[in-house]
Amino acid sequence: MTDIIYSPHAEESLVGAALIDAGVIGRVSVDPGDFYIIRHGMIWAALLELHKRGSGVDYVTVCEELDSKGKLGEVGGDAYLIKLMEETPSSLGADDYARIVKDNAARRNTLRLASDLARLAGDESKDLSQSVSQVMTDLTKTASITQGAVSWSRYLSQSYDLVEERAKNPQDTWGIPTGFSDYDRMTGGLQQTEIMLLSGEPGKGKSIFALQAAQVMAFNGHPGALYSLEMLGRAVTLRALSNASKVESRKLKTGKLDPDDWQKFVTAFEELSQLPIYMSDSVEWTTAALRSDLSRLKKVHGIEWFIIDYSYLIQDGMGKLSEMDRTQIIMSNLKGTAKTLNLAGIVIHSMTKAGMQDTSGSQAGIRGSGQVTYDADVILLLLDHQPSAGQPNPNMITAKFGKGREMDDAKKKFHLVKLPGFPAFGNYQPNSPMRP
Repeated sequence: MTDIIYSPHAEESLVGAALIDAGVIGRVSVDPGDFYIIRHGMIWAALLELHKRGSGVDYVTVCEELDSKGKLGEVGGDAYLIKLMEETPSSLGADDYARIVKDNAARRNTLRLASDLARLAGDESKDLSQSVSQVMTDLTKTASITQGAVSWSRYLSQSYDLVEERAKNPQDTWGIPTGFSDYDRMTGGLQQTEIMLLSGEPGKGKSIFALQAAQVMAFNGHPGALYSLEMLGRAVTLRALSNASKVESRKLKTGKLDPDDWQKFVTAFEELSQLPIYMSDSVEWTTAALRSDLSRLKKVHGIEWFIIDYSYLIQDGMGKLSEMDRTQIIMSNLKGTAKTLNLAGIVIHSMTKAGMQDTSGSQAGIRGSGQVTYDADVILLLLDHQPSAGQPNPNMITAKFGKGREMDDAKKKFHLVKLPGFPAFGNYQPNSPMRP
């Protein structure tokens, strides 16, 4: 029963990847016993031994290690090692191959333990409570085996590979560009595994900011998902069409388009239809359901980011938990989802009445639990622009950072220009005349 749970391709590709790239051994956490095919476990044991000794790990040294132990012939000789290297697509998929091998091993072990438990339950000569206790202990170890701590050399190797890759193409924006030049310059763009919490009083353009970023990210080849819990999908896409076509929202709502407007509208519709954005306007989402849907979109469409507009409408604990507890659970779960699925997230969140009245833009005015501000990696507040002269400038919005894990100064701010007639912001150019 257990021998059907294994993947020959994943095992072959993982061993082949390690033979091609010595860094794989330090990057993945796989034991020889995790392989179902015995010779793969033997080769892996040789690889681990060489890595432990600090010896060079390659085809030649692995052959010598296996030969010194009289096992080279057992694994199929050097010809089999060459075959594994030639048939492995790329060492870049090693982490995925390792996850499959570990998961299959855990499943085989779980089935074995379940079989042991059934056998013990029918053996009246054994002390049932003691036997069951031992099996359950083993089962717990199996369930948590993929989450255990490993040598940090695995993560050092990942960091080295990351820096090496970026050194080949150095640039100021190393994350996903949002199109807001000042934001991208200060943060490096949206970062995968991180949550950007976007807040501010109503009417300051939080949804517009997020939608505009979504269009730019998708246009530049970064697929993502947009969950509009507050607005109908039709209203969201109408905003997108106005921005992309540069036809005023009022004209689209009234239908009073001249021929030139109509042509721009049709062109924008055709361009937006091709963007890899996946959207839902359902109001029934829980964080568990969101995680499941994002996992599906990641697997099927390769999404890199998600936007939640807005988080307090997520159903977790609705009507059962306090506002403090709800916001803490929701943000914690969204942060876990971003980290687990390697996605960048923009989460729109509201402010308290006191926070709305505070023109300085303190993150203390963010609604709900203070844990929200800890779980967020970046906090951005949209505020009325308050020039030194006194009166707010109605043509501008100030975007103030409340937090930024990787920023040299997490209290910086920048300005955005409201584009008249369109649901969009422009990048503020200090030396250029502002649009009225």
